[in-house]
Amino acid sequence: MAGEKLPAIHLYPGDWLRDAVSGCSLAAQGLWLRMMFVAHDSENYGQMFACDLLDSKIGIARRCGCNVEEFDALFSELKSAGVPGLRDGLVYSRRMVRDASLRQQRAKAGRKGGKQSAKRKASKAQANWQAKVDQNTEDEDDKDNETEDVFETFWKEVSRKEGKGAAEDAYSKAATRIAGRTGPGGDDPNAFLVEKMREFAKSPRGKAGRHCPHPATWLNQCRYDDDPAVWQLSGPDSDPRGVKSAAAEYLRMGDGD
Repeated sequence: MAGEKLPAIHLYPGDWLRDAVSGCSLAAQGLWLRMMFVAHDSENYGQMFACDLLDSKIGIARRCGCNVEEFDALFSELKSAGVPGLRDGLVYSRRMVRDASLRQQRAKAGRKGGKQSAKRKASKAQANWQAKVDQNTEDEDDKDNETEDVFETFWKEVSRKEGKGAAEDAYSKAATRIAGRTGPGGDDPNAFLVEKMREFAKSPRGKAGRHCPHPATWLNQCRYDDDPAVWQLSGPDSDPRGVKSAAAEYLRMGDGD
């Protein structure tokens, strides 16, 4: 957030321990923490450096207290774990950028609960849904001053925990799609996705190991809209028998009775 200098950074131990960064080496975790400090002081809140510019990389390496060789090794470990956000050649903290966006939305809505005017146009479905999320977040802040990332709630239900960074981006798009089709006052897309993933993860298809789709693929292909009966079929998605063949087999068995 350009022009805004905050005195403190929100860092919740629970969020850190649930994040992919907690599985990295202590040195890599230390580097990410220092990079978050740099991002906290950045003109564009949450942005760290331009990965394609050597001067930018050298600058953040020095600010983090290491040389470029040490930085490259530890940052490669962080990237492999899907910790940093990468967009348009820039490295950023996803959580810090989301927090900055949420602060902007609250400032526009006002601190009295963040309620939106009843006269807002119904065509702006995403804006209305975001207002609902903001109000719920305010209520949670009053209770324990900590907002749990909705994606992390979804990620806990995922059976094949691979490609977390790609899954987070796909989750955001899926939630927007669902909010758009349900319209104002519709079901919470986050609760919908969590429930569908929980059901899928418990099914034979969700427990199919390497044949289970990556969570990003599951989201991008709108698999949450599948007939749950499909998930009960074991084996890979490319199984030529499929649902139609299974149904045909059932009908043939009935004809023989």
